[in-house]
Amino acid sequence: MKYEESVRKAFQDSNIAFTREELDNIEYADFGLNNIKEEGLNLIIYINNDRYCAKEMVLLAGQTCPEHQHPRRGRNQEIEGKEETFRV
Repeated sequence: MKYEESVRKAFQDSNIAFTREELDNIEYADFGLNNIKEEGLNLIIYINNDRYCAKEMVLLAGQTCPEHQHPRRGRNQEIEGKEETFRV
């Protein structure tokens, strides 16, 4: 089974109701590591902007999310980092 097919099946097997559009627009994030089967995320995105994101996430067997951060920003670090809500 192709990687993308495995991810789509995992979302479908979750018993969460997804629209066809959501399943057709799954994002595959490898963080530039080019090793998505071991280090990456598979996401259905509901909202994503500079301050907040809400996403469904599937990790396949053996896959991990690479450590990363969303630091404070702005000239004086006055702007909070990004807040995230995931359902995995």
